[in-house]
Amino acid sequence: MTPIGTSKSIGQCAIWLLACTTFILIPNELIIVEGAHAFFKPLLGGFYPVVQPFTALLILVCIAGRVAARAIHCDKPLRYSLVVFGLPVLFHLVVASTTYSVYFFWFALLGLVSGLVISRSCLFELFVKYTLFGLSLWALSCILVYAYDLNALLSNFHWMQDYSLGQLIVAVRSPGENFPFRIFYPDIVGNWNKAANVIVLGMLIAVYSIAANRRQSGQAHIALSLLSILLFLSFSRGAMVVITILLIPLWYVFILRAEHFKAVKPRLALSIIAAPVLLSLALPDMRSHWLQLGSMQSRVEQWNRVVAASASTSSSYLDMVFGGGAGSYGMETSGSAASGTHNLFLDTYLWGGALGLTGLTLLLVAYPGVMFSRTLLSGGQFSVRQITGLLGVVAIFTLGMREFDLSYLHVTAIPAILTGLFIGLTGDDGKKPRDLPLSWPVRSRAT
Repeated sequence: MTPIGTSKSIGQCAIWLLACTTFILIPNELIIVEGAHAFFKPLLGGFYPVVQPFTALLILVCIAGRVAARAIHCDKPLRYSLVVFGLPVLFHLVVASTTYSVYFFWFALLGLVSGLVISRSCLFELFVKYTLFGLSLWALSCILVYAYDLNALLSNFHWMQDYSLGQLIVAVRSPGENFPFRIFYPDIVGNWNKAANVIVLGMLIAVYSIAANRRQSGQAHIALSLLSILLFLSFSRGAMVVITILLIPLWYVFILRAEHFKAVKPRLALSIIAAPVLLSLALPDMRSHWLQLGSMQSRVEQWNRVVAASASTSSSYLDMVFGGGAGSYGMETSGSAASGTHNLFLDTYLWGGALGLTGLTLLLVAYPGVMFSRTLLSGGQFSVRQITGLLGVVAIFTLGMREFDLSYLHVTAIPAILTGLFIGLTGDDGKKPRDLPLSWPVRSRAT
């Protein structure tokens, strides 16, 4: 082999290993963030997020995203929407330069762009395969830790053996303060609702893999099963509602239009997806929790108070157009930059003003609507990628009415990456991406 051929082969292997490792680590980002915060923040200060896997993902995207970036540039509706959304982020980055504005630029905006680039590049199939593997590892770890904590509870408190399944799930989820021993499950899962958001979007990625790639169907079914179990254990009502909404179009695609796709055992996949919802409705304790609407009512009241306060306060022109910047609402109301309104669109208006809210609406509503209408009116066939993107956008829009943030705690990127990924898939044109002069180990591609 010539030196040039050897160098090319080494380069291929290096980039491929970087991609596989990064995509496996990204779903475990919350655990890594906690470790980085504990060990690296004292050494690196505000720069400690650079040790997270998202930094490696950015390097990978810069290598692989040349043609994908040109594709986004030629897609004018997507480009204009992204520019409108990014203007307030860049404004606060330059004018305020606070730690949170830097973090939001790094994780939210660049995460969104990274997801768009991945959806338009040859990285996508690798992302699906190895991200599902990473999600499976994360879900399996959470389930095993849950089993360990449950055994510890039953061994130390024998009277809990008379608890119902629903009561035991609540006991492990929320053990309370001043507990006599450590319960690890809440630590590894993190915020229940944030974790449930990733679970729902991960299940859609598994559905894509089942419908588009027979060779990866077994891995995708395993990932889907583990995520379904974890969703049941987390018992997030908002995520359960989203899954219920998605079951209707999934049933249509898998059952009624199965001849157009490569779906393998569609009824098995639909049963796995529906299982946590049906099981939670079958258990009396969980069924009664479904009917407790106090948290939803308090959130609606909070939204009304925020809207009323914004309307009555005389804001400057810059605040109305560009917003107050990332973390501004939380610092003013509770002293914590991570606090929000539990509404993605309202939070976006508070940090990004009219420009930020307009940009987010264009990305999540207008652009997917235009792409859907264009394919429908032209009489074309929707690809598996495009259907997956539309379902993902519907899920994100619905989750946005509760606890969905593009960057949770301003130092996580996977929500923004998945948001950009699904938005990019809605504009899939069925053309094979050609953006790397390398031989990537991808065996098939959806049509």
